[in-house]
Amino acid sequence: MQRRIKLVFFAATLAVPRFAVAQTNPSHAGPAGTVGVPVHGIAYDSLRREPLGDAFIAIAGLGKSTTTDARGRFAFENVPPGTYTFNMQHAALDSLGLSGVATRSTITDGGDEIRMTVPSFATFWHKACAAGDPPTDSAFVYGVVRDAGRQNPVANATVEVTWVDVTADKIAGIHQRRYRSQTHTDASGTYGVCGVPAAIGIRVQASNDSAVSGLIDLPPRDVRVRRRDLVIGASAETDSTKRGTIVGEVTDGAGHAFPNARLVMDEVPEVRSGADGHFVIRNVPAGTRQVEVLSVGMAPAVMTVDVAAHDTVPLTIPLRRVTTLDAMRVTASARQRQFYRAFDERRRLGFGYTMDSTEFQKRGTLAAVFGGFPSTQVQADPHGRVKAVVVGTPPCPAILWIDGVRQFDQFALSEVHPDELAVVEVYPHGLSVPAEFMTAKSKCGAVAIWTKRGLK
Repeated sequence: MQRRIKLVFFAATLAVPRFAVAQTNPSHAGPAGTVGVPVHGIAYDSLRREPLGDAFIAIAGLGKSTTTDARGRFAFENVPPGTYTFNMQHAALDSLGLSGVATRSTITDGGDEIRMTVPSFATFWHKACAAGDPPTDSAFVYGVVRDAGRQNPVANATVEVTWVDVTADKIAGIHQRRYRSQTHTDASGTYGVCGVPAAIGIRVQASNDSAVSGLIDLPPRDVRVRRRDLVIGASAETDSTKRGTIVGEVTDGAGHAFPNARLVMDEVPEVRSGADGHFVIRNVPAGTRQVEVLSVGMAPAVMTVDVAAHDTVPLTIPLRRVTTLDAMRVTASARQRQFYRAFDERRRLGFGYTMDSTEFQKRGTLAAVFGGFPSTQVQADPHGRVKAVVVGTPPCPAILWIDGVRQFDQFALSEVHPDELAVVEVYPHGLSVPAEFMTAKSKCGAVAIWTKRGLK
């Protein structure tokens, strides 16, 4: 309990009220008519270890504000000497549940640099979890649990985080183990779970004696601090008038209506989008719920939504088309033409998921690549090198293929860099694995990796 309280206090010290600029006055400012000086500064994200571009910076009480450039730099002209509070707001802070960061500085001749920083992971860890250096492969997740009715914080709710860890040994083979970490919310409804894996997708769910949220997937991210607020609703409620409805539209990358997409939830029957892209999901239990949207030739989309009883929640879901790389086919070798014919046929059947090199460039590591696939989890070291992949429900070690060759050593994945990838195929369930990737004894899914060198 003590760790959760520490986390709330730490967030409060960083939070900046949205109206602080208009309400706060500077102290020790120079007299009226004082000649101002230029003020320069930099905004930096210590979690991601990079400058923070497009951050909103304001000087409380002066009515001055600006935004940082791509290098995180900002400047103010004609600031009277004095002591001021500088406030920073950014989407990166919003994602952590912090409304802003503030620093206090005395301006004299304009020669000093103002530094605005998102706290480092070590700082978060020390405040919320424990003293000493945090483990290199650990992260933590926190948030607030509320009830679906009045949105009040729920004290003593159970929050459970689960994940599957896979170890690969050249002698003993592949072993998997399901882990569970459980905690309870404090009087303010806040929870915190320290020591969850940084490079593996996790699932989180909140509940008490009479209410529960859905199972919510949190894929791997490059930031080791995660906030996930949860809403819980009556778990045994069967009265449809006390449930909610989700309505909306599925669109393609250009914003056009996308028909016949599958919308899948754990709690209600599957529905499909109509000819105009619209859909209606009825009798959805109240609380935080997850919707997965699937369609052949499109990258899957996973959306999280808070549902209230007697309420209708609007939702627009964009789907992104998987690139077909037509330009490559014009000059492709015979091996490439053979591959693309077979690849297009597998994709047309729609049993699995695919990703190509245009997506790999955005993700950086193999752990992030596999984290983008549904029903797929990975084990990776702190550098993002994947050691093993598990797929399906219940999860099991995937059959691994690289450039059409069956791999019995899962450590082979550690030798592959995202820059070398051309295509990745994931088939989460044994019954959906194409014949060319099946084995006689395995009932698990399969992962097929195709490298640029292998397709030459």
